[in-house]
Amino acid sequence: PGPPVPLQAGQPRCASYSDIFGACLGACTCDVFDAAQGTFSDGSGVRMYQSQSQCWWMIAPVGAVSVSIAFPFFDTEVWGDSVYLYECESVLCNFPVEIASLAGWFWVDKNAVYTSNTGFLKVAFMSDWFMEAAGFTASWSSSSDCDVGFHKNNTTCVPCSVGDAYPSNAVQATNVCDKWLCNAGYFRTGDSCTPCSDATLTTPVGSEISSSCSCIAGYTGPIEGPCEACAEGMYKEAAGSEACKECPAGSYAIDSGLTMCHACPAGTFHNGTTASSTCIACPEHTFSNEQSVRERNCTCNPGYTGPDGGPCSPCAEGTYKDAAGPEACLHCPPGPPVPLQAGQPRCASYSDIFGACLGACTCDVFDAAQGTFSDGSGVRMYQSQSQCWWMIAPVGAVSVSIAFPFFDTEVWGDSVYLYECESVLCNFPVEIASLAGWFWVDKNAVYTSNTGFLKVAFMSDWFMEAAGFTASWSSSSDCDVGFHKNNTTCVPCSVGDAYPSNAVQATNVCDKWLCNAGYFRTGDSCTPCSDATLTTPVGSEISSSCSCIAGYTGPIEGPCEACAEGMYKEAAGSEACKECPAGSYAIDSGLTMCHACPAGTFHNGTTASSTCIACPEHTFSNEQSVRERNCTCNPGYTGPDGGPCSPCAEGTYKDAAGPEACLHCPPGPPVPL
Repeated sequence: PGPPVPLQAGQPRCASYSDIFGACLGACTCDVFDAAQGTFSDGSGVRMYQSQSQCWWMIAPVGAVSVSIAFPFFDTEVWGDSVYLYECESVLCNFPVEIASLAGWFWVDKNAVYTSNTGFLKVAFMSDWFMEAAGFTASWSSSSDCDVGFHKNNTTCVPCSVGDAYPSNAVQATNVCDKWLCNAGYFRTGDSCTPCSDATLTTPVGSEISSSCSCIAGYTGPIEGPCEACAEGMYKEAAGSEACKECPAGSYAIDSGLTMCHACPAGTFHNGTTASSTCIACPEHTFSNEQSVRERNCTCNPGYTGPDGGPCSPCAEGTYKDAAGPEACLHCPPGPPVPLQAGQPRCASYSDIFGACLGACTCDVFDAAQGTFSDGSGVRMYQSQSQCWWMIAPVGAVSVSIAFPFFDTEVWGDSVYLYECESVLCNFPVEIASLAGWFWVDKNAVYTSNTGFLKVAFMSDWFMEAAGFTASWSSSSDCDVGFHKNNTTCVPCSVGDAYPSNAVQATNVCDKWLCNAGYFRTGDSCTPCSDATLTTPVGSEISSSCSCIAGYTGPIEGPCEACAEGMYKEAAGSEACKECPAGSYAIDSGLTMCHACPAGTFHNGTTASSTCIACPEHTFSNEQSVRERNCTCNPGYTGPDGGPCSPCAEGTYKDAAGPEACLHCPPGPPVPL
């Protein structure tokens, strides 16, 4: 005997409340309460509760239709330790709906009452490994109405006497046994309730005659039917014999039998001249509010200009428009060196790109080869909720390195982030490091961006501050193509020895250069290979250096063909494509590597494969499996590797994958699933 869990075939273990709600960890005593009222606590008494507690309580008073709970005392660590309240459909709580999540001391109202209107309320408590508090006490109460066929005797529901129980499809009018009304959809016939002739008919509660049956909302027809569903684009709000109505302007009905129309979503409109099952999309580069009724409600987006309803054109480069509507675009004022692009809702600035600067810091863009900066707090603590950035972009640099000789931030919520960027705009940042705390940050460490652009960001939360940091950076620069070094400055090469197109600099001497990949040298210029599927090593001197790129195969200088599906080629050259090995596949042509077969599939590698084979029913395999025998029977099923697999019989289980036989559940609780 145990919890009321359905007995099903093919289960790996027997069920208990701990199986359903989880193990009970900590000082708490997890329990299921069926009393109408009571109290419980986290179980810690006068001590702090334990870290990593995992507790639950199910409150399911017998006959209750609602359960209410309050917390006269409540104190948990605010960031990681919480009490969760759920409304449940039954004592098993298969479909929990969260009522509240409580944490802290100051933020929890000790007079608040939380209610489940199903008669089942689950309480869960979870604490992390860091910091504990005094815990909580809880008290609950419940409300019960007698079921049909019972009446109240003081506070107890007792059966009605023989002869005055309620008929089927009746509802109780009072707590006196002989007072009842027929439910909606039924009418009274003597001492019984008779249903309307069709599911599309209904009645008010307590109806006495068949002519009370009328079409339900969303359907139309005469009294007592027959009823037809309102067509798409039509609706009917209430029961009765009234006709369906067309959806008004700004709305639509995509299905038949609807009781109300849906508002046209933002970006669409419907003028209401005819019944509509859809709304019309606004023209390109326009947008409308929800429930719009005409095309003129579609106005030009920010960054675009034109009449209401369109057509709308993008603002020209160097101009902007920051609001929707027909207004003209405006010219951007002078500002930082940010590319001016067409169709912009505002003029760009570094703050637009990197975010507002909040706190004591002074956000900046540095173009010097070396320098220092700090969080800006000086001898004080930095401010909470700081948001700071610095872009280090030394002129001509190919790498930037940064170190933090002093570093002290609050370890849990305040961090410095370092990013390698492709340009001063940092549209595609790649994180180099995330630094926080004092002890864990190496003050001698150096962090490097190999693009010549390095972004530093600092964020602090609202809780606890520290002394901050200082940073120092340096950079390394090589001259661009067409320049050479004069001491530490890059100066132009003399006329006649600049670099040709598609060349890379070999040294800081102007006449030393190499042709790029995909090109070979022809005198003083670089000639491309004859096809985009050919490439060369950097510095190639002859056309026969051109060979097929990875994923393609063919002779020297081409032509090249893409590797077929199920084949691959890893590197450039004239080698043939190879078949994907066992446990992998290539779904496309021209691939440089094969993909591992996903879990639940296999490929034996006997032929090139563009797909993997699914495991038989009730089996599963690891990723990159190479044979059908790798597909083993799931927990709850038994059979040979590769299948077929049969479910464990009722009262037996198997808790691991493989060919083993199912085992019998031991006698007594818990109950077989």
